[in-house]
Amino acid sequence: MAQLSIELNQKYLLVPANYPTRALTKEKISNGFDHIRLSMQDGSRDIPKGTPVQIVPEKGNYLIEMSGKYFEVTDRTNSTGYKNDIYLSDDKKDIWEFTPASEGGSYFIRLVESSHVNTSQIHYLSWKTGDKWAITNHPLEWFLVPADSSDDIEDGGVYTLLNKESKKAFGIPNASKDDGVAPLQWDSTGADDQKWKFEKQADGYYFIRNFSTGKILDVWAHSQSDGGDVKQYRVTNTDNQKWKVEKQADGSLKITAKHSGKVLGVKGNSLNNGATLHQYTDTGSNSQRWTFTKA
Repeated sequence: MAQLSIELNQKYLLVPANYPTRALTKEKISNGFDHIRLSMQDGSRDIPKGTPVQIVPEKGNYLIEMSGKYFEVTDRTNSTGYKNDIYLSDDKKDIWEFTPASEGGSYFIRLVESSHVNTSQIHYLSWKTGDKWAITNHPLEWFLVPADSSDDIEDGGVYTLLNKESKKAFGIPNASKDDGVAPLQWDSTGADDQKWKFEKQADGYYFIRNFSTGKILDVWAHSQSDGGDVKQYRVTNTDNQKWKVEKQADGSLKITAKHSGKVLGVKGNSLNNGATLHQYTDTGSNSQRWTFTKA
């Protein structure tokens, strides 16, 4: 097993050396399968746009995980894809070897164990045709580029958020589905009303939707003031329901309302169960930062 000069708990973008402004990304097609494609170039970003992966040790080599599933190679040609294409699977069957390709930090990625492919032949993760990525016998160099902070929260991912100051989760009391109910911080119970789904919008901001009630976080009455109430409400697609999510140097999140530029925090820096959430001018305090775990 090659020693990887990366952190195994870090998320990375897989960037081909010959396309340094693009990265592998997930693409869902009509039958529900997730295939791997190359993202479109986006010159407005410092790093490529793509879906992050994690490199997971397995049997002396590695699995490649993306969005909770694993790279797997198809074994047949059909309406969903072509033989040797890469798609995402719940199974941990395809194992990859990472071999340093140059002193510049790139790798060759070779398939060494598979449920569908004869690995006595050499197969590399490589370009096939157009924007399709598959295994071929032609090695291609890959860079593992640390994903930017916004990609640590996955589009459609469901998370429990804990206030950094109080270490408490926030949820909807009694899992009420009524508009206008205020979320409260409470000891984390793992209940669905303390889980939140992050849904990325076309403008790059997120709806933050309660997993139990289906309602989203809303700054009440479009308030621009410090202390403006945060409640749940049905989707109206207005800017007071959209949030910017930024990872901080310590790994916590800063969550900022689009319409006001103010951040999500706990009233009075409270450590108590039952404290409410509001928007405030960012002071960098722990009561305005959130740690997150995937639910």
